[in-house]
Amino acid sequence: MTLGEIIKNYRMEHKMSQRTFAEMCDLSNAYVSMLEKNENTKNGQPIAPSLVTIQKVARVMGLSLNDFLEMLGDAPVSLAEYDETDIYCKLMEHDADTMEFVKLFNRLNKDQKAFILGEIKALLQGI
Repeated sequence: MTLGEIIKNYRMEHKMSQRTFAEMCDLSNAYVSMLEKNENTKNGQPIAPSLVTIQKVARVMGLSLNDFLEMLGDAPVSLAEYDETDIYCKLMEHDADTMEFVKLFNRLNKDQKAFILGEIKALLQGI
């Protein structure tokens, strides 16, 4: 059984919208949609969610991580700390300026990022 099938079955049994389920899991609605379809809309490839995502879903369903992984069987799981696709989906829910800021910020080195964050904090203190 795929993660998407498990999520969709759970939502249907509990008469829960995708948005509500996503909020409970602290995932974006768009990412939950991709999980249910088992397809990354950016590249058309199957989704390999991170272990963190699987833990979030298992917690919401009231299952241990071990029990949930047994349900998944040999479904692909990424050992990455986070799901880049979910971060992308969350960004898509923001305006173009926010997305541009994040893209530019990610190009900075560690010292430049620290400087920019300091400037933003100082700016916000003046408000």
